[in-house]
Amino acid sequence: MGDVISFEQQGPNGGEPAHIDVRSFSLLAILLHDLQQHHQTEQPGPRANELKRLASSLDAVLARFESPEGAA
Repeated sequence: MGDVISFEQQGPNGGEPAHIDVRSFSLLAILLHDLQQHHQTEQPGPRANELKRLASSLDAVLARFESPEGAA
């Protein structure tokens, strides 16, 4: 198995943050914005709770990545 590359996970207190390309980061940021907008207009209930959960999850994913150079 000499061709297998080992990827060491970086802990929360060390190492460089994960990177993402500008287009992917921008698309995810737009999706997060749209989810948050939709959540604000939704009536309280299970659907609003699910939208909030999805937006929070996506926000946590984006927080793991360093904003690429050139991304707004």
